[in-house]
Amino acid sequence: MIIYKDRITGDELFSDNFPMKLIDGMYYEVEGKTVAENSGSIDESLIGGNKSAEEPTEEEYSSDTTYGVNIILTHRLRPAVPIAAKDYATVIKPGLKLILEKLTNEGKEDEAAFFKSNLPAVVKKIKKMWDDLVVYQGESDEENGLICFLNYRENGDPYMIFLKHWLIEEKV
Repeated sequence: MIIYKDRITGDELFSDNFPMKLIDGMYYEVEGKTVAENSGSIDESLIGGNKSAEEPTEEEYSSDTTYGVNIILTHRLRPAVPIAAKDYATVIKPGLKLILEKLTNEGKEDEAAFFKSNLPAVVKKIKKMWDDLVVYQGESDEENGLICFLNYRENGDPYMIFLKHWLIEEKV
């Protein structure tokens, strides 16, 4: 399994257990699912219970159950402070400088140049979707950590966006 971590903070952001695709060589779209995590009782479906697979009724919702997107729950991503679309480029600028320095120091000058030259188009693309995005970051809440985004497909399936060059891959 490969864990994708924030190159600056070391926070785990997602793993290759989730279906994903690389877009324009710049960012990953990672497919998620809306799930319920029950912290208090046993999930009967795991031991042969035959409960309906439909959405839970109001009576079935429980205070010890957390509902959310599996990527976020599994990797303990946290909602980030809301950012206006016009401020996105300014907010990520200090982290971008660090990423470019790290890539250069790692001998990845070609990747740094590719990232730097293609980033404006990605930022523009993200800004066009801004009203539909929910902003997240890694569990450490560090200021220069990667800002990642949650969005939903037309059919309601969640997916997240992560900038590729801001990530390191760790095989476990």
